[in-house]
Amino acid sequence: MMQWWKRVIDIGYYEGATEREGFTIRLLNQLVVLVVGIHLLSGAFQWLRTGDIYQCLLLWIPIPFYGVTILLQHGRRYKLARLFQVALGLLFLGFYDYQYGAQFGAVPAYYFILILVVVFVDHKWEQWSLFLLIAGVYILNRLLGDQVYMRPPVTDSSIPPYTGDLVYLAILFCMMAVLRMFKQGILRYEGRLNALLSEREAQNEALKKQKDQIIGQNRKLEINNQELERIAYVASHDLKTPLRNVTSFLSLIRKRFNGGADQEMYDYLQFAEDGARQMYATIEALLEFSMIDKGEDEWGIVYLNEVVETIRFNLHDFITKRGAQLQCADLPAVFAKPVHMVSLFQNLIENGITYNESEMPQVEVRYHEEGGQHCFEIEDNGIGIAPEFHGRIFDIFKRLHTVQSYPGTGVGLALCRKIVEEYGGQIWVESKEQEGARFCVRIPMEPAFITPVHASSLPASGPR
Repeated sequence: MMQWWKRVIDIGYYEGATEREGFTIRLLNQLVVLVVGIHLLSGAFQWLRTGDIYQCLLLWIPIPFYGVTILLQHGRRYKLARLFQVALGLLFLGFYDYQYGAQFGAVPAYYFILILVVVFVDHKWEQWSLFLLIAGVYILNRLLGDQVYMRPPVTDSSIPPYTGDLVYLAILFCMMAVLRMFKQGILRYEGRLNALLSEREAQNEALKKQKDQIIGQNRKLEINNQELERIAYVASHDLKTPLRNVTSFLSLIRKRFNGGADQEMYDYLQFAEDGARQMYATIEALLEFSMIDKGEDEWGIVYLNEVVETIRFNLHDFITKRGAQLQCADLPAVFAKPVHMVSLFQNLIENGITYNESEMPQVEVRYHEEGGQHCFEIEDNGIGIAPEFHGRIFDIFKRLHTVQSYPGTGVGLALCRKIVEEYGGQIWVESKEQEGARFCVRIPMEPAFITPVHASSLPASGPR
């Protein structure tokens, strides 16, 4: 019986339905079954009372129409099913009121009492309350008879009074059972809803704690990074003077051994001086790296064509010595710090000449606009970079070659990445070993920190 009932009330229910939708689907099915049951019992009662099959069939006519509601539910036409049910109820209520008049439409007092008891009485006393209510209705009807209108008229002499009472009390009991079932369904739905809300609140609380922990950890990391950068700056700045002195004295001592008998000592001093100079260059690069986002240089309009000319001047001896060629397209003006742009392009151009074994190193700077970004490509014909090292080369102090093979500090490309990220851009390399390298730089034409006034004041590409 329970399995049959469950199959009926689950008509139209589907996996994945929300709690609210599932409850509404099942509730409508229960109401349809209740109404059909009342029609069946009412028709049977009229037939028992009057012996008129016409009266019985008249009460059974709506039953097929309620089947339409079930079919609509089964087809998942839920809104149409609910509208049809409401319209059907109003239609037949009006029909019966017209057919039977006020006698049918009168609502006995115990209907209201029944709803109050079933809905508001605590479930621990609900069974006793239902029993007492049924017993009270029966006793009142027996004692008072027709003096109070406690039930629809069943005083017809064609059936015994006790039979009418029993039939009516059976209908009453069924109505209370169904109402109790509705109440339990609502309570279960509310219970699941409250459980879901409690679970959601617990999840939100856990997420809030995690967020607070992450914020705290990020704050600690930020403080640690600031301290490390401050230490790096102070250490770099304080080491420069003594290291410069060491280099100078090593150079003086080495010159005294120049051309002397102790050539081995001369070579040792040369190695020591080279090491000191390398350390000095590394400290200079580290100091520059730590000051990228803390420099006092002002932001302004930077003409990149002029930046390239500055780089040509800075690297003139190096370019001439290597016999290198530097080709550059017409570059735009950008809103930036001049020192940033010089450091960025000079490191990339210098890398293209340094890591190059061809007789005539070539570096070409290309430019185009795409998707609101400045797109730069610095391409060389050097030794190239194996794909597995494309990400590693932008880490600070990560070198693929020894200082003896190719001079450098291991800071240049890390410095480039930090500068580009400072502008909200991206930098990456496209290269294969022994096939040259192409460094791609993307910088927003209007970074988040640029005001509309600054953006509108930028001139077009080309020389100043």
